[in-house]
Amino acid sequence: MICPNCNSYVSAEWDFCKSCGKPLDKHLRGKVCPKCGVKNFEYAMNCEACDAPFIPVEREPVERRSIWDSWLGIGMATAIILLTLLLLYLVL
Repeated sequence: MICPNCNSYVSAEWDFCKSCGKPLDKHLRGKVCPKCGVKNFEYAMNCEACDAPFIPVEREPVERRSIWDSWLGIGMATAIILLTLLLLYLVL
């Protein structure tokens, strides 16, 4: 990996850059190699120790639901009808 301060080689295991002495961000360490177990930067494409590629994980699409579905368990049309009836009741 490359130090963001001085552009020299750094390891994800290091807390400080050996060249410039600046602290390395802890949040950049995110991937653990499944082959050798070395910590790598989150944006690494290959492991810095064994050069094993990180295979992107495809995530299942998340079902998007309205607030009414998630909170009350009713659909949007039903919620609009109920709110309209409530407003009519309050006005009359």
